[in-house]
Amino acid sequence: MSSIEKKDNSRIVFISDSYPPSIDATSALNADIIEKISERNEITLILPSELRETLTKKTSLFKREGNKYTRLLPIPFAKTKSKGLKIIKFLAYAGGCWAYVMLKRHPRNTYIIHSSPPINIPLFAILIACRNLVSRKRRRSIAYIHDLYPDIVQELTKTNAMLRLIYRVTKRIYSISYNSFDAVITCSESISKVINKNYDVPKRNIITIWNWSLTESVEVKEVPIRSREKGGRNPIYCIGNFGILHMPEDSIDLLSTIAKNTDQKINLYLRGTHARRLNSRFKEQKNNVRICKYMTLEELKHTYLTENPITFVSLNRKSSLYAFPSRIATAISLGSPIIFFSDDHEQNPISRIICREKIGVCLKKTESSAEIEKKILEVKINYKEYSLRCIEYYKAIMCKEKNIEKITSLIKSLE
Repeated sequence: MSSIEKKDNSRIVFISDSYPPSIDATSALNADIIEKISERNEITLILPSELRETLTKKTSLFKREGNKYTRLLPIPFAKTKSKGLKIIKFLAYAGGCWAYVMLKRHPRNTYIIHSSPPINIPLFAILIACRNLVSRKRRRSIAYIHDLYPDIVQELTKTNAMLRLIYRVTKRIYSISYNSFDAVITCSESISKVINKNYDVPKRNIITIWNWSLTESVEVKEVPIRSREKGGRNPIYCIGNFGILHMPEDSIDLLSTIAKNTDQKINLYLRGTHARRLNSRFKEQKNNVRICKYMTLEELKHTYLTENPITFVSLNRKSSLYAFPSRIATAISLGSPIIFFSDDHEQNPISRIICREKIGVCLKKTESSAEIEKKILEVKINYKEYSLRCIEYYKAIMCKEKNIEKITSLIKSLE
């Protein structure tokens, strides 16, 4: 498409620090969005310094006429694993983006501000509001929220009075910030409800864009669906590390109990030190539990289509209100039922979806081994029906084409 054809469409500045070749879900979703909206709009990306060279070598995004990228100043510890230095890195990236937008003239731009890093939201809410005050042409802005901050970290403030005070102040700042955007994109209906109720963002300004599968959705006929009897296949897969919001100790204890009492095969696909640390935790169940290296998306899709697994996902109830794991979308797009483990299934939006759509089962800590075995066996025996419902629900609600089309329509409506 020529630049002449693009002139009548929006110029988009997309601000996020998450892009391929990073292997996290946010990076993959961002790449899909940019690939689509750049077909009809001129895109400018503001990249962390460590990504520019790799991006230009491994993606075709910037070969399209009209697309641009700007690399911020290098940060010596860009690839650090230190939590303290990571916070400084996030602040440096957000500050660099802020300075770039402040000093650069951007006529007719629409800004898409991603919640990675979360400091982007209040910083750019202030900046865009100030620029609109002194400009004849109002700049449009969209906040794209994958995890709702600061609510997603609320659990970390329970035991410290100072942290609770900081949380309340931060929440007020974010409330003002969310309301300053022309539109807010969320990744689930529960986040949309919370941001409307707790942050007073009008419903008309909120649009739900579900996380879609990180692999292409498959047709039902391509999925090797077979019923399984007790003792058959259908291993349990756990994709990704256990963060603090995933109830790591309880999740590991539950998986250990399942492996010990049901003779169920379990594969844990983990990264880095997390994999090494869990090796010792499953020493007694080493015949049933495998610690595996993290898969590429191609390997993941092939494995899911040949092994017919059940996917284990854990998340505490409060976090389920403020985030939606993309691993659920990826699993059900490939016909894999979900075992969802949470501390409380009452008023839990993820539990509600799984039970209502009958795409898996919900487990909690207080259940007996017999109850757990019964639920898992129910899924294995009726794997075909669960698998079909998973794919149908994914196609109806979460498929990539439908949700990206919502974003392109939103951008057009703001022109």
